[in-house]
Amino acid sequence: MKVGDRVELVDNSGGYGGMLPIGSKGTIKYLESTSCITGVKFDCGVDTRLYAYRLRVIDEKPEAPNTKPSNPKDIVGSDKVALSYVPATVIMETALGMMEGGLKYGRHNYRAVGVRASIYYDAASRHLAAWWEGEDLDPDSGLSHVTKAICSLVVLRDAMLQNKLTDDRPPKAPAGWLQRFNATAKRIVAANPEPVQPVTETDMSWAREAKQ
Repeated sequence: MKVGDRVELVDNSGGYGGMLPIGSKGTIKYLESTSCITGVKFDCGVDTRLYAYRLRVIDEKPEAPNTKPSNPKDIVGSDKVALSYVPATVIMETALGMMEGGLKYGRHNYRAVGVRASIYYDAASRHLAAWWEGEDLDPDSGLSHVTKAICSLVVLRDAMLQNKLTDDRPPKAPAGWLQRFNATAKRIVAANPEPVQPVTETDMSWAREAKQ
């Protein structure tokens, strides 16, 4: 026997063992080698000391606390694509935008006729620019400009996956151009350790100060 072994009570005659029924299971917490006494924490919650001969080692691992049996599908599904990571609210609103386009031009028409990269890049950019400049809703659909931008990117990405994209992007810029601009931005930030608070639409203090 050793600490950590799972044991079963086989003799409960006298002593603390008499408190427990034969067959009670527990885990050895310590051993007193000089007196052959074992300290056992039984699954029922009883802590007690017993002579080793009253116990039998069993080939069983203790159950982890607060665990519940798992449905086999929990394990099988854990390494598959999980749509639960995508907010259903965004999925639904994107579906509205796609529905509007489908009613206008035919559902999934982009898979049949293909799409041009520049058209959908420009469309997404326009919607984001409109939103950034303070126009929340697309006046034609009443949907958020952000949602309309997502829809443009959905069509663009689907065309890429379906090999239906006409790639009219310009010749590639030199590799690393964005990293170089980021490095420059980092130097600019470092040179201005105490930047002035930005002026935003939600903070109208700038307008109040202008009137004074």
